[in-house]
Amino acid sequence: MKPSACILRLLSSWDQLWYAPTDRQRLGAFRVTLVLSMFPYFLYNWSHAIEWLTPSGFHPRCELLHPLRCPFPVPLLDQSLLPFFAVIFFGSQLALLFGWKLRVSALVAFLSAYYVTRVDHHAAFSPNHVYVVTLFVFTIAAWQPPIGTSLSGERKLYAAWPERVLQATLLVFYFSCGMVKLIYGDWLDQPHLLRIFADGIYRTSAALVLIQNVSLGWWSAAQYFALAVELALPILFLVRKLRPIAFTLGLIFHLSIGILLSGLMYFSVELIAFYVLFLDASTISRVGSYFRKR
Repeated sequence: MKPSACILRLLSSWDQLWYAPTDRQRLGAFRVTLVLSMFPYFLYNWSHAIEWLTPSGFHPRCELLHPLRCPFPVPLLDQSLLPFFAVIFFGSQLALLFGWKLRVSALVAFLSAYYVTRVDHHAAFSPNHVYVVTLFVFTIAAWQPPIGTSLSGERKLYAAWPERVLQATLLVFYFSCGMVKLIYGDWLDQPHLLRIFADGIYRTSAALVLIQNVSLGWWSAAQYFALAVELALPILFLVRKLRPIAFTLGLIFHLSIGILLSGLMYFSVELIAFYVLFLDASTISRVGSYFRKR
């Protein structure tokens, strides 16, 4: 094959990857799963809304700590405005969940989640940042015009890029976290690092039981297993035939983190929701039909 023909073939495959016509069934299933996975996290943090969103809490000046990450200040809310903000925030999440006025609900959900994350940047955790990025993609995708219809004419077809961007978000997250641990962290030099984390401020009741009854060798094996899984998941998800292995290892990985490290179950559930983006259309249809019949 001539080099020019090879380049044209690669460009065609690249274009097909990002702009192939697809329906919104998978993206819609992911939207529902993600919002449902985040609701417990939102409700839990709303119990601390006064400390988080109003001047009553402690708010370090972001621009003094990280000037480049604070392009503009975000005002705090008066405590009397919290009920109104709750209506906007949770109302937009519910509208997004049920697919009501997606263009408006996705935009309002994105802006309110972005505000909550930016108002106290240093207190915002990874679930906030990943969710804001996802809502931004939802907002743009909601305004994307269809590029055709299915053969039956029953469904509109759209470019596949929103799904690809969100799939890439998960894979890049896994790969970058694994590489940071591998290159800059102590995961290879300190075989008991996971044991130290589990016995620190993140300790749960389940972790305490294991700490008292499981040897250090087991903890070291679990630590290296977690690192290997984090680095392998991007490859396993990219290869369609290996995705069942990715689903299994990913679930074990995230549920173990949620059980052993306090407060991280919310983030584990959020990332597990991204697995919907890698399910076959037939699987999503069967699950959707089951819930509709219920």
